[in-house]
Amino acid sequence: MSKSLAEILHGGPVDAEEVRRVSETLIFERARLWPKFFRFASLLVLAASIATFGLLGDSLAVVIGAMIVAPLMLPIMGLAFSVSIGDRSKIVSTLLVSFAGIAMAVAVGFVLTLPIARVTHPEAIQQIMIRTSPHLLDLMAALATGLAGAFAISRRDVSDTLPGVAIAVSLVPPLANVGILLALGEGCDPN
Repeated sequence: MSKSLAEILHGGPVDAEEVRRVSETLIFERARLWPKFFRFASLLVLAASIATFGLLGDSLAVVIGAMIVAPLMLPIMGLAFSVSIGDRSKIVSTLLVSFAGIAMAVAVGFVLTLPIARVTHPEAIQQIMIRTSPHLLDLMAALATGLAGAFAISRRDVSDTLPGVAIAVSLVPPLANVGILLALGEGCDPN
């Protein structure tokens, strides 16, 4: 009997139970919204704090540590899953959680930088400057990483690779960087 592409990629049949398992992992459902969102927000604030201090301290190792802690990949993958199954309520909830996470990461970078804004010069900090000019290759890497993350979440036998995927796809350091630059008065340059 021939297996479908979905079964080959997923490692087994894609039945209602498997869709429920992935949905419970990725989606912030109303029934369990607050406990799951509290864990998400707590980890995100900690990751953004670590990223901010790592960026300001010009420490790649600390920035990578923030990437491991960061949970922002979860609602973004939940959004992709919600779109794929066509569930409007799940699309809205994952969009709201994603936007809240983005706002939190930027706010943490901003607030933690304010006390040292007068004595900090971003152009002297390599980790900050690296994140100010993304290229097309960065987008291509992000797309490939998103596919790897979806593959890892959908298969129980590949979930050990998720920390590596989290590092590759981490959006928290660039978002914290936005907060840092806003606190330092470095807005967008129209030129």
